[in-house]
Amino acid sequence: MRNYYYYSYFTLGCNVLNELCSNSKNRLIKIICDRIK
Repeated sequence: MRNYYYYSYFTLGCNVLNELCSNSKNRLIKIICDRIK
């Protein structure tokens, strides 16, 4: 059951990260986002 919580937090984190990346006007943040993906 604990794995499920980790997975949902991980998924949530990825979604938030994707939102930040797609809405960001900052070039540095976009570069970092491309590295992470």
